[in-house]
Amino acid sequence: MMKAVIGRVPKGYPATIEGFELCVQSWNEIPEEAKKILSPPWDSSFKSYVLRPTLKQNKRVRGTVWLITPQERKLIDNWELVGKWYHVFVLRIDTHDNLPKQIEIQVVYDQNIKKVVHGEYYRNYIASKSKILDLAEKVRNDYLKEHIN
Repeated sequence: MMKAVIGRVPKGYPATIEGFELCVQSWNEIPEEAKKILSPPWDSSFKSYVLRPTLKQNKRVRGTVWLITPQERKLIDNWELVGKWYHVFVLRIDTHDNLPKQIEIQVVYDQNIKKVVHGEYYRNYIASKSKILDLAEKVRNDYLKEHIN
């Protein structure tokens, strides 16, 4: 997915974050502004994983911390519709090596999303893998054409 969104597979390391839950957001739970951008090619059958902060006990989500450039951060924000759908959440962490001291993740704050899945054991894709990868590459190329010229 990262290769399709930013054009390369960056270095990264596995991580688990506490105090978040992984949800499946259905079409009718996605904000209207984001749905206008997503449709087409997506329709009412579309679902997406979203990360949401929670105060519930023992909630954690596994994933990967990617080491990316500021330009790649912009590509990710564009893909995630930051400000229209997702919001950037900054985590400050203590490390004992040269790893980042601050991590940015995309989250939603919508507490009305009904479906929560196990944050440590989940399928990588819930939408069509080939379709979402093709779209991510197209969105990246369109963004680069618009912002480089």
